[in-house]
Amino acid sequence: MTCPAGQRVAINPTRDGAGRASFKVHCKDCLLRRACTKSRSGRTIAVGRYKDLLQVARSQQATPEWQGRYRADRPKVERKISHFAAAHGVVATHG
Repeated sequence: MTCPAGQRVAINPTRDGAGRASFKVHCKDCLLRRACTKSRSGRTIAVGRYKDLLQVARSQQATPEWQGRYRADRPKVERKISHFAAAHGVVATHG
């Protein structure tokens, strides 16, 4: 992981399969600290256990092939969800 000041730290695995990156040693004298974190112990970033899968999925979603399939399938899926919701009395709200 890299912080806004350009300091790099390793992601340390946690028991639940996720990870945590701590910039504590770099935060003490950092000029960007006030804009970066309010924590007294320095900046810490939690990383979910599915980070690697999400990165792969996002890179696939950026391809023209994936986008074409998505555009072709999305209207059908949205229509089926709408039919199901109407049949079961679900009212859709938009925020």
